[in-house]
Amino acid sequence: MSVKNIDIYYHMIKSGEIAEAVITLPVLSEIADDIISNQRGSAWVADEADGTAYISGAVFVVLYNMAQLQGYDRARFILAEYPGVIDFEKKVYGCNHKRGVDDE
Repeated sequence: MSVKNIDIYYHMIKSGEIAEAVITLPVLSEIADDIISNQRGSAWVADEADGTAYISGAVFVVLYNMAQLQGYDRARFILAEYPGVIDFEKKVYGCNHKRGVDDE
């Protein structure tokens, strides 16, 4: 099994404040490809109710826990890419990424 690194860009949110963040995660190649291809549509990123159950993907759980550890109430996935594709200093907040992922 091969592993790839992916950069996950996300926001940490608490009342009146949004902090931009990025984390690099090593994940199995198949999972990395799914996350990069499907972005918020990936089951690994999911954070939604389907009417019968609340579904949280593994990536969302990581982001939520990172936000909680830093004193924020919640996290919002923005986008995922392979390292080096996006210059974080150019700001991710409110971006309209080439894959069509936009901020809520």
